[in-house]
Amino acid sequence: MRPLLPAIFPALAIGAPAAAQVDSQQLLDCAVIVEAEQRLACFDRLAAGISDNAQRMISERRAEEQRLAAEARAEAAERARIAAEEARRQELERREAEAAERELSAVQAFGREQVEPGTGRPGQALDSIESTVLEARKQGRETWLVLLQNGHVWTFDQVRPLSIDAGETATVERALGGSYRMTIGRRSFRVKRVR
Repeated sequence: MRPLLPAIFPALAIGAPAAAQVDSQQLLDCAVIVEAEQRLACFDRLAAGISDNAQRMISERRAEEQRLAAEARAEAAERARIAAEEARRQELERREAEAAERELSAVQAFGREQVEPGTGRPGQALDSIESTVLEARKQGRETWLVLLQNGHVWTFDQVRPLSIDAGETATVERALGGSYRMTIGRRSFRVKRVR
């Protein structure tokens, strides 16, 4: 009887495409490459030589890697843009807070030299301030005390009957000779800051 194996293997070999052979030395040559991208490229070359299908799969993987890398770059750019916007917003808030603090300091200093002589007139930068009347009351026969929302307390003398209501707007302006004038509605008084 004739052996069947020699007859079967040539038939199998004719029906299948020839595959490239990868030997262990080629694998080791790739494995010892230190730089990761070069090592991967070496393995890709070996794998691509196996078949057309292997080459197609490697090309698809490379395209996917490029797509993912592009997405990662776009995400990193968006994160950087958001971080830059946040930094600009915080800087703007810091500057606004500093400006508000300087303005508040100037408002608080306005007329302060009348309360503490020799303070060097730190409020000299402002020519006037505006605030809401919290309370106005008569102290004695002629003296009025006006408490403003900004914390200032001003006093003035007025003999004639007068009505000042909480909620009215008071404007205090610098006048001649280092004095101050308060206007509430259409009424105006020469005032002195006491607190």
